Amino acid sequence: MSVVDPHVNMSINPHKTQDVAQQSLSDGRSLSERWDTQVEKTPNAIAVAFGDAQITYQALNSRANQLARHLQTLGVKPEVLVGVCLERSLNLAIALLGILKAGGAYVALDPSYPHDRLALILEDTQSPALITQQSLVVALPDHRARVVLLDGGEQAAIAQQSMEAIENTASPDNLLYVTYTSGSTGKPKGIAMPQLAILNLLEWQLDHYQLFEGMRTLQLASLNFDVSCQEIFSTWLSGGTVVMIPEALRKNARGLSEFIVDAAINRLFIPAVALQQLVEGFLHSQKLPTQLQYVISGSEQLHITQAMTELFLQLPRCTLHNEYGPSETHVATYFDLPKSPQDWPSRPPIGQPIANTQVYLLNNEARQLSPLKEVGEVYIGGLGVARGYLNRPEKTLESFVSNPFGLEDERLYRTGDLARHLPDGNLEFLGRIDHQVKIRGFRIELGEIEAALAQHPLVRETVVIAREDVPGDKRLVAYVVLSQKASTVDELRQFLLQRLPDYMLPAAFVQLDTLPLNPSRKVDRKALPAPDKVRPNLTASYLAPRSAIEAKLVAIWQEVLDVQPIGVHDDFRDLGGDSLRATQIINRIREAFSAEVSIESLLGESTIARQAHYLAALNGDLQGDEPLAEGDRDQGEL
Repeated sequence: MSVVDPHVNMSINPHKTQDVAQQSLSDGRSLSERWDTQVEKTPNAIAVAFGDAQITYQALNSRANQLARHLQTLGVKPEVLVGVCLERSLNLAIALLGILKAGGAYVALDPSYPHDRLALILEDTQSPALITQQSLVVALPDHRARVVLLDGGEQAAIAQQSMEAIENTASPDNLLYVTYTSGSTGKPKGIAMPQLAILNLLEWQLDHYQLFEGMRTLQLASLNFDVSCQEIFSTWLSGGTVVMIPEALRKNARGLSEFIVDAAINRLFIPAVALQQLVEGFLHSQKLPTQLQYVISGSEQLHITQAMTELFLQLPRCTLHNEYGPSETHVATYFDLPKSPQDWPSRPPIGQPIANTQVYLLNNEARQLSPLKEVGEVYIGGLGVARGYLNRPEKTLESFVSNPFGLEDERLYRTGDLARHLPDGNLEFLGRIDHQVKIRGFRIELGEIEAALAQHPLVRETVVIAREDVPGDKRLVAYVVLSQKASTVDELRQFLLQRLPDYMLPAAFVQLDTLPLNPSRKVDRKALPAPDKVRPNLTASYLAPRSAIEAKLVAIWQEVLDVQPIGVHDDFRDLGGDSLRATQIINRIREAFSAEVSIESLLGESTIARQAHYLAALNGDLQGDEPLAEGDRDQGEL
């Protein structure tokens, strides 16, 4: 392990540790071979659990061997990409292992992604095979891949294949997966990750954490995000159980917190903002996750809240860890928070590099080392660096550069992140050098949102930024100059929803006559005004609350969303609502009405009027459903 200190004599070879460790890394075995070894150790242990279904290591291995042989008949071999478009199930685990055993690499296709985004990925990867299920086939765009239905016609052909061990054809240098991340030009980039990078990470994890046979890890991340690979394979290589959950449960903080308790989850990987929501769920339910031993946060800056401290003080067996790394390098650094939550800093550092990884802080295009305590751009080298971007040689050359401190053929990934060394040797994350941001665990290129929004026929100019007007509350805000004032917020949101995943939708839209410019005639982002805390221009006409229930709900919404006035027909999402605010509103509704409601009910009944009707129907003896007096109807408050 090595952190490059700018005051260290650079004539010392910083790669000596890397060279020694690389020789012994997995003894040259591929990920498939590592899996086979684990099957021999724990054949009867539960590899995956999903609802009432579960499968042992041996059974999963046999099913994966059959699928692998079938895929090989379709031309799958090392360096061949195979699409995976499946809902969470045991079949998802079979698909991943089957591709791995066939020698191929997987490409995740999220069923919730817009049609155009799926079409772009399928065209870019040219996958000869696409593993999916019958319920999703109709929604897929046109493609040339051979469809493999794990719940359909291919079942018979796959079942005829042998369950016996299949010869390994891939090496650690071969591709493991390609994941797509936001692109600044409006076109997503496919990150090509070899097995060696993940093997290095997994080996470090197995050495750093005390993982044990039977450890239950929640599989929370979408397969489109690199954390899912860490969740799944580090569990399998330690003889643990991957616990999958339905997609709806992933977005329900209250339900998720209860599931973690009931399912006796031991280990959890979770983005920082989602962790905040989950902590609120635990504290409100008063059901503590006493079986939880590891919580590993990442994807964005970790903020320690009072609620986190309160929860972890009640969980003396559970430790909190902060990991950092872009998708192009997976995990690069880590920081283990002190044992006592009372000693936790409000903004924990991102720590030090994992094994076989180097971090350099460079201060200009000449790539000189930043002096101690000064800010520098983060460059990452070592075994974790991806090959580059699929079919994007220019972008690869721009982001993956030669290592001026290493061997001739070694590369560094230029992250665009800013950091500095702390006196204790840890790294402090300080934000982005460009306009790429992380919000609620998702990495987003603001340019991709701008490119999509600019396609609207009435949008003349647009710029999107991430604002944090309230500490710890980062939101996307879109500024637009329109050719006419007729467009409404919900029209623009619906337009983007057809082109972008929902996590990339701005929370607020601000209409301007012109965009502010600096002396260089570039958009002056610092001069962009904060969104008004007033009701945006919506299709629905403003209507004041008509009953006591609606008045209470309006007061709650206005307090949480910091917008007023709010009408009873205004939509939660159009007012800037997101998952964190949904959790806060639900908690206040539970307290105000003594009613057990879910986030799904808020998102499904997404106006005050519908929510009031839902609450009245939920509990017939709720008080306050009588109409308001005429003089009170315009107040929108209690």
